[in-house]
Amino acid sequence: MAKLPDRYMEERRQEILDAARRVFVEKGYDNATMNDIAAAADVSAGSIYRYFENKRDLIAAASNACIEDDLRIWSTELPEGTTPGEAFLALGEQTRRDFADPGRLDECVLRLESYLACSRDPELRDQVLPMMEESVQQLAGFVR
Repeated sequence: MAKLPDRYMEERRQEILDAARRVFVEKGYDNATMNDIAAAADVSAGSIYRYFENKRDLIAAASNACIEDDLRIWSTELPEGTTPGEAFLALGEQTRRDFADPGRLDECVLRLESYLACSRDPELRDQVLPMMEESVQQLAGFVR
């Protein structure tokens, strides 16, 4: 079989991940199936396994994407020299905006689904924890 171009592979991977995120928000991690995700991504269930080993890998990737989004927001909203109190207020305000914005509310639901899944699955927690630890370190760097 011919090797697919890297750009195509990355685009397809992102499409599958986006579909998985929608399915996890709609059905919850525990109720979502690979067939649900495949249907939402308009791919065969088997093709998902070219990009992700299993459903756990999908929720880990989705969780890591949420953390990366947070880091991107924090890096633009927390200028150098921000005090810890200012950072706390800014993060609280960002959380409030996320809950008030229907487009961002799905991110909040996805994050909660990820936390619930991590609470029940030690292997998943081990996959997600390094990114969470990195985000804490980066956040600490913003407020020093």
